[in-house]
Amino acid sequence: AISARNESLEDTMETIVKTVGLTKRFGRKLAVNGVSITLERGDVYGFLGQNGAGKTTTIRMMMGLLRPTEGRVLLFGEEMRPGKYAHYNRIGSVIEQAGFYPNLTAAENLEIHRRLMGVTNRNYLDEALELTGMADVRNKKVKDFSLGMRQRLGISRALLHKPELIVLDEPTNGLDPVGIKEIRRLIVELSEKRKVTVFVSSHILSEIQQIATRIGIIHEGVLLEEIGYEQLRQKNRSYIELRVDDDRQAAFLLETELHVADYRVTEPGVIRIYERLDDSAAINKALSAKGLKVSGLSLANETLEDYFLKLTGSAFRIGE
Repeated sequence: AISARNESLEDTMETIVKTVGLTKRFGRKLAVNGVSITLERGDVYGFLGQNGAGKTTTIRMMMGLLRPTEGRVLLFGEEMRPGKYAHYNRIGSVIEQAGFYPNLTAAENLEIHRRLMGVTNRNYLDEALELTGMADVRNKKVKDFSLGMRQRLGISRALLHKPELIVLDEPTNGLDPVGIKEIRRLIVELSEKRKVTVFVSSHILSEIQQIATRIGIIHEGVLLEEIGYEQLRQKNRSYIELRVDDDRQAAFLLETELHVADYRVTEPGVIRIYERLDDSAAINKALSAKGLKVSGLSLANETLEDYFLKLTGSAFRIGE
């Protein structure tokens, strides 16, 4: 029954964006190398990578702003080619810092773009401001806006034509914790209440961890993995974290006295044990009996940071 249900769910999935072997070279520099991404309707897709990993270059190719050296981009099932922009009106995006006329109000700026975009329903402007929490400042001049307010106004503009997909490149860059929280709330609301599919890039683990249903990890231009967040959670392992005064002696005793094979020394004096999780008291007793000083012993889970560290070999930024 479970298998049949999963097959049914797969049958109803609709691919919104698919890239196949997307590659971009700038002279001798290979900025993006064979990136294949699949974004399904309803996803909040977190595109995670350090600064310079190739996130923005990939997004610009997806959006037709940059021609790939190799590879293909399919939007809503149709391959995009130079001069072919049929499906881009179904997408909203904030790829670079949003530019507005500083001496005009929020509403005046959006009115200009509403006309340029050919949006005939004026109510869409009010709805976009309401959705992003900007309705109360609609008559305030943009020159008086904070960076966070400008970002939300940029998202308002991207939502003017009621897109099915919105692409946000580092939307919380430079924001304070309050601004970051507001953008997170907005992304979740877009997905859950407005049923907008969201593609959001970031170099901050906690940002992606809190909002994404699916994650793509890019490192040095290569997509290392694409995984659902629930799958990712299942991959993260439980372990006993052991803190001792001599990790080399502790490791020797773990192997010879307790027959523990699945362990790892993560830093001086700290060992993670991935087996015998119910035997922490026995482990403590055995090590102490051999004269080792055990200063800490606790049960924990590997974090998203641990997982990316294993994949990339380098640490990501954790918080704001």
